[in-house]
Amino acid sequence: MSATDLVTAELTLTGRIRTASNATFLGSIGDVTVVYKPIAGESPLWDFPDGTLAHREVAAYLVSEALGWDVVPHTWLRDGPLGEGMVQLWQEQDPDLSAVDLVATDDVPEAGWKYVLEGRDETGRMVTLIHEDSSALRRMAVFDAIVNNADRKGDHILAMAAGHRHGVDHGLTFHWDYKLRTVLWGWLGDALNTEELEGLDRVTEGLDGELGRDLEDLLSAEEIAALAARCALLRSAGRFPAPAGESPAVPWPLF
Repeated sequence: MSATDLVTAELTLTGRIRTASNATFLGSIGDVTVVYKPIAGESPLWDFPDGTLAHREVAAYLVSEALGWDVVPHTWLRDGPLGEGMVQLWQEQDPDLSAVDLVATDDVPEAGWKYVLEGRDETGRMVTLIHEDSSALRRMAVFDAIVNNADRKGDHILAMAAGHRHGVDHGLTFHWDYKLRTVLWGWLGDALNTEELEGLDRVTEGLDGELGRDLEDLLSAEEIAALAARCALLRSAGRFPAPAGESPAVPWPLF
């Protein structure tokens, strides 16, 4: 299906995702399965302007494309049965894989995973939050840092069968205040590699060109300036960032 058809062909609703905090539907455009989030179904938030979450999801996709890492599935704005909203290509993840897990502290794997935090579950048992140590997840952590993702839950990471990892649900991004809340803290303080630094350079260059122009229709000038500043700061530091401020470092719930 062409890009034009994805915008203009009829969008038919086929179901609703009830676990989402905002109105979220499954739909189809011809034989293409999509996720549809109408702006009219967005819940008001105290710290984000009303009616902007769909625009932030599309902006996140554009930054993902500028990075060149395919973190965010194809996402766009279009009209639908409940008005204008965000539409995203549905991704069928591998049900047997998980990039983030909560395990008994005594059962933390010795290799291939990164420690995030530990605590007690409802029975008092010690549990540890871990995520896989992979290049795909490292790239997602860099992406989250520059878009200032305030809601990277474990279930917002889709583990694909071939080893790729998609990130979804990016409505709480691009705030001008530091709001990074994520389950991907395992590389805190580690040096960024060449590929990650080059990705930052591509976004910075894009902000002076086509990416910057496209974001003007989706974000405020202050938010775009803050995005550029985060890229510059992360590039200068050359390391994965640490939590800052008084807000929690992880989202709740974790999944």
